[in-house]
Amino acid sequence: MTRRAVFDPTDRVAFAQRNERFDWNLLQNGVVFRYERRFHLVRAGERLADLGYVVHSLDAEAWASSGDVHDALAAALSSPEWYGRTLDALNDLLRDVAAFDRGSDASSTGTVLSIAGFDSVVGFDRRLAVGLLDVWAAQSRLAALFGHPMLCLVQTEHDDLGPVGGHSVSRGPEWDVEPDPPAPFDEDDIVECAFRLFVPESEAQAFRAALGPVLGQVFGSGARWQILDPERASQHPTEFVPKSRPTLPAPDASLWIITVGVRGSGDRTELTDRLAVAAGGLAGVRFDVLTECLHPGAARSAGPVTERFGELLG
Repeated sequence: MTRRAVFDPTDRVAFAQRNERFDWNLLQNGVVFRYERRFHLVRAGERLADLGYVVHSLDAEAWASSGDVHDALAAALSSPEWYGRTLDALNDLLRDVAAFDRGSDASSTGTVLSIAGFDSVVGFDRRLAVGLLDVWAAQSRLAALFGHPMLCLVQTEHDDLGPVGGHSVSRGPEWDVEPDPPAPFDEDDIVECAFRLFVPESEAQAFRAALGPVLGQVFGSGARWQILDPERASQHPTEFVPKSRPTLPAPDASLWIITVGVRGSGDRTELTDRLAVAAGGLAGVRFDVLTECLHPGAARSAGPVTERFGELLG
């Protein structure tokens, strides 16, 4: 088969589109990159796979010796029987990868080696860790002559692994936001969600009335909820009104708080996200802020929270 350059500047239309891609963002700055968090390493690999790269994903957390490193590399890159499990042998193996003889695919966009938990290798054999990256960087230059992009991504907190192949090991670009960790709640808890609105009282009441019918869709049949009447807040309005408001508030606007108590089980982050989407623009009213607070075990004992949300007991 005949390969075409991944980034061909003579094809101006395609090049204008491709030089906005994730792989261009990497390759214009080097071939070896580090990520501190596993999430960003995994997402980088997924992005490259979506662009047609062959991605060899390895996890070094359990590796304890140079033999473990070479065994994993040999398996991932389809090494021949003669693979000697040394850096010199790895250099020869990667030369074959660069030439599409093994561990790569000429019909793909390129080849990626992604190693999570690379601090493990740095810990038991720093020379091997740096040597692996250096050999990859060296053979990636040969691969470039063949129009074959080769990238190595490692998860590590070490920022002193370079230079390799004459270049520093730069921190890789992070195009994705790591999701919030799970925030579970169960039947014994009460989750308090509070809307803050800077509107006239009539609009606060209209928002509260429109909120009720949508809560069943948000929380599901297994949950119970109670909406409290709007409360006028004491906070000075000029300290609260966001500058991003599309229009100025009405002259008679005040800061109102409309609170919803929820009892059930699930994830608070997901619950709040669904609630924010469902409540957007209800009754033509825009809320400014939605906050969430967990009261652990509040449903099991009397106290200020249960006094406010009496309908959730029993």
